[in-house]
Amino acid sequence: MQRARLVNALDKERVRETFRESAAPAPHVRRLLDRVDSARPVRPVSVPPDLVTMNSIVRVIDTQTGESDTYALRYGATRPCEAHEATMVTIHDLLGSELLARWVGESFEFEGRRGPVRLRVAGMDYQPERSGHLRL
Repeated sequence: MQRARLVNALDKERVRETFRESAAPAPHVRRLLDRVDSARPVRPVSVPPDLVTMNSIVRVIDTQTGESDTYALRYGATRPCEAHEATMVTIHDLLGSELLARWVGESFEFEGRRGPVRLRVAGMDYQPERSGHLRL
């Protein structure tokens, strides 16, 4: 069963602002904007603990190879997460744009540089809202 598409209301506002001046956004950014626009915004305090939000650190599995990686989702080039062994991705990146507003356990597919990429959000090591950091 597919879960309702939700997004942190602050994330939605900030993502829209980040790409406001983009007259013709790249296809992956367009998909991000469409997903964010179609999602129901929720207040930070009401964000479910298994929803990927900005500044979350998530574990992702490639369902074709079984390889897993950990990523920190950011708005742009900011300081890395020293406390976590996570690769930083931003919403400007192909992978970063696909992660926002996904659920732990959700699988998704997109066209990567070398063909189709099939991933599943396997877990979340950090979510700001779950940790009480409601304004990150």
